[in-house]
Amino acid sequence: MAKRIVDSLPRKGAGRMPPGPRKKARPAARGIRVILTRGTVDSIRSTILAWPHSKITWEAIRAAVNSKLGTEWTRQALQSHAKIKKAYADTKKRLREDPDAAPKKRKATTRDTVVPVLQSRIRFLEDRVIELEGVIEEYESKFLRWQRNAYLAGIPLLKLDGTVQTVDRGRTDK
Repeated sequence: MAKRIVDSLPRKGAGRMPPGPRKKARPAARGIRVILTRGTVDSIRSTILAWPHSKITWEAIRAAVNSKLGTEWTRQALQSHAKIKKAYADTKKRLREDPDAAPKKRKATTRDTVVPVLQSRIRFLEDRVIELEGVIEEYESKFLRWQRNAYLAGIPLLKLDGTVQTVDRGRTDK
């Protein structure tokens, strides 16, 4: 009788599924993982803005950047940064509007090595000017929006244009 009672009690683990096969180990990451810092983003942006070819694609950018910096970034990793994406869009727009802006693959007429470097620098600076003009337009629209909101909130211009008071934190070591 006691044996029947013991056998009828639920056993530890009863009703559970048997353990399945273990999951396979995660494969090792390809290449070295590198975080995109501000310096690398600026380097990638300068590469994109001074793009020497007549056509630009994410795969071409990825190949150029990976060979230049010795890393292994994906298109998605590069495209997720707003500054890189904006530089890509600006360069693509420049190439679409003026396909002759990109230098052709031909032999240089001069033996001076400084000329191609200066031409790429000029192209980079022209793209930078276009980018900064866009930033100025954004700031002007933001200013107009703030000005209108201040007017609607009833804040006078004298109060907005007044000097900023220094914050007194009670320090005695002045």
